Amino acid sequence: MCVKDPIPPPELEVLFEDDQLIVLNKPRNLLMHRTPMSPDRVFLLQRARRQFGVEIHLIHRLDRATSGVLLISKTKSLASRLSVEFQERRVLKRYEAILRGWPSDQEIDYPIAREPGHEPQPAQSRLSVLRQSEIDVQTSKRYPTSRYALVELFPKTGKRNQLRRHMNHIRHPILGDTRYGCNKQNKFLRDVIGRPGLCLHAREIQFHDPRCNTLRTFSARPPVPFLGVVRDLGLA
Repeated sequence: MCVKDPIPPPELEVLFEDDQLIVLNKPRNLLMHRTPMSPDRVFLLQRARRQFGVEIHLIHRLDRATSGVLLISKTKSLASRLSVEFQERRVLKRYEAILRGWPSDQEIDYPIAREPGHEPQPAQSRLSVLRQSEIDVQTSKRYPTSRYALVELFPKTGKRNQLRRHMNHIRHPILGDTRYGCNKQNKFLRDVIGRPGLCLHAREIQFHDPRCNTLRTFSARPPVPFLGVVRDLGLA
């Protein structure tokens, strides 16, 4: 019996590339690198090395389930210099997310522990509402309709799962968040809307390029499933 070669994954979407810097639109459900806890066999670093034919260095990270703008480097020196920009909070990051309910514009200051049992560390985010909707679907016993919001999120610090945990803290979880979200909403998203997956997208990033002291801004269009949820929930 003939064994077919596995179909290679599609190429990563490139937003910008020069001799040192690469800006990608990271797809959903792709781990940054191999970890002992994950059964995944394909990783972003692995795919980027094959696609660009050079050693790749991470500058920052996005969660496995999060899509959007991601910076990586072909050189260790640029990766180190840009990592400092992130560590010193000089990088502006703008996300878009779909939340349960109708939150208000607000600043969130809620400490987060890296792991259970660890000391919580300061973490701040800002939320700005873009659009709201209410649909005639009952997803809980308390309310006859369901409310949703398309929002912009601006993390001021960079803790693990910070935006997801902050939205859970204010009781407006991100749709599709299987760890910090609402099981009833996730079931509705999966079984009724038919578009499972975390509705969190890194839409834009702005930073000073240390090579030329130039302010750079890159943005990435959300993936089709995210846009489909926006349309299906009346948030377009």
